[in-house]
Amino acid sequence: GLSEEVDAIQASTLRALASGHRVRLVHLLSAGPRDVRDIADGLHLTQTATSQHLGALRAVGLVEATRDGRSVW
Repeated sequence: GLSEEVDAIQASTLRALASGHRVRLVHLLSAGPRDVRDIADGLHLTQTATSQHLGALRAVGLVEATRDGRSVW
C-alpha cells in the first residue's frame, strides 16, 4: 500500500545519503548550481567519483542535472 511505498522512497533516499561525500555534496549545492568540475574540486574528488555520487543522488531525486553546452550543472 501507500505506507510501504513511502517507506521504500524514504529508505532509498537515506541509502543515497549514506556517504559523507554525498551529504557534503548536497550541502555544497544548497548554495546554488555548480558544474561537476567545481564540485569535484570543492570535495577533493575526481570528476568520475563526483559524477557517480551525483548519479546516486539524481536517481532518488535529490539533485537535478542541467546541460549547458559541454558543462553539466
